Amino acid sequence: MQRRIRDKVDNAMYLYFKKQPDNNLGEKQSKWGIVIDSALKFYEDTQKYNLIFNRYALQRSEVQLCMSFHIEKTTLYNWVNEIISTTLLFAAMNGLVKYDIKSNEFEVL
Repeated sequence: MQRRIRDKVDNAMYLYFKKQPDNNLGEKQSKWGIVIDSALKFYEDTQKYNLIFNRYALQRSEVQLCMSFHIEKTTLYNWVNEIISTTLLFAAMNGLVKYDIKSNEFEVL
């Protein structure tokens, strides 16, 4: 997965859990909310759901996450990549990913 795509999805996850004073979300932000809700529902009742909450809502460090889940950093990275990939799949299903033929690359909106 390209780094810039991974970073955009990662940032969308952080923004989802960030407390916003006004609820006047734009269409794109609203779609991202639906996407992240879908990912949360997909991982419901799993360790990865707890990881999502701890990483994005509570903003725990990698060391704290590894210690609380009793996993190595490699496993943490694999779980995070899986979560981001799943979220990216839901984003594509909701029209938040487009393919540029000229550059032969995907773009996350």
